[in-house]
Amino acid sequence: MNKDLQALLNDDACRAAISQAPADVAALLLAGEAGEIITQNDAASELFHLDDGDLLATAFSDEANDLICDCADTGKEQHMTENCFGRLYYLTAVPHEKNVLVVLKPLPNTSKTGAYFACMDTFSRSVTQLHRLLPLVTDPQAAAALTREAGRLQRTAFHLSELLNPPIYGTMRITGCDLSRLCSDAANNVSRRLPEAKRDCIALNVPMQCEAQLDVVRVRAALYNLLTNAVAVSQEPGSVSLTLTVENRPAYDGETIDWAVITVSDRGPGLSADKLESALTAWRTSLMQHEQLQAANGRLYQGMGLAYAQLVAQAHEGEFTCEQRPDGGTAIRFAVPLFEPNIDKGEPSYRDYFFAPLSVEDVELSVME
Repeated sequence: MNKDLQALLNDDACRAAISQAPADVAALLLAGEAGEIITQNDAASELFHLDDGDLLATAFSDEANDLICDCADTGKEQHMTENCFGRLYYLTAVPHEKNVLVVLKPLPNTSKTGAYFACMDTFSRSVTQLHRLLPLVTDPQAAAALTREAGRLQRTAFHLSELLNPPIYGTMRITGCDLSRLCSDAANNVSRRLPEAKRDCIALNVPMQCEAQLDVVRVRAALYNLLTNAVAVSQEPGSVSLTLTVENRPAYDGETIDWAVITVSDRGPGLSADKLESALTAWRTSLMQHEQLQAANGRLYQGMGLAYAQLVAQAHEGEFTCEQRPDGGTAIRFAVPLFEPNIDKGEPSYRDYFFAPLSVEDVELSVME
């Protein structure tokens, strides 16, 4: 433990810190009444790249910040598991006079990480073999079928990898983009893959321009999931709408921040509370058995779409909500804050290299071919 930090702590806080992990492993931060960092040890500085005086809230999730506030209000020690930059930590908040000592103990990698790499390796080998076979196939229809199956397999692998090893803001490939154009392109690409008589089912309402800082690949994949789910149950002219609006919402210290809100609405049967809970759970679908058969016959496979879209919204520190429309159907809101992230840009991950052989359109929309 750093001597300047130790000098500020009372005996109870020191014992709590040392009990969690060796001083050279645990990240220790002392937070003041206003949520500012009073001091921290080297491990915390290297983990978060924050300076003394910065707000502690920028380092943790909303749940962790609420827990730290509860510790300060109640004077009781609090515990939880926190994900920091792709690594799990055991977080302990210890009351210290009018301040709070936050202790982060790194947890060992779980078997889920091993399962992630095993699944990705298996899928990668299978997709690679399919691509090697393609030049040897002389029948155009067989070649097209192999291409579609490679896309579906890669789509499943991508979603599986994300759900097993969820992305977080500091590890994604954040770039500037025009969200209006992204929404328009997604709607057009989905429409083009529908039967000609049903290509006018999507009504688009977006502003001329909406600049955002996003992981473009993941947000586009989430949009394709929402739109393909909607057109699976609602294909009348204009029955599916994609709307992009900008909302100004309160932030810290009386400030406000703009949010981009994407709403995908349909006129299908809608989602009850039970169906919504099921749809947001990976590996489960909100469709009844006969609806699943209809979707499969139309090559619109369900099971991970809404769960993945929710994961992407949360990874961007955003919100994902779903509600019943008064006139029938469902309205899903995908909202993300519009700000320049004050973080290092994420390096390419194993997912990014695996995803390279096909574009996001080929992979996500392979379910419609």
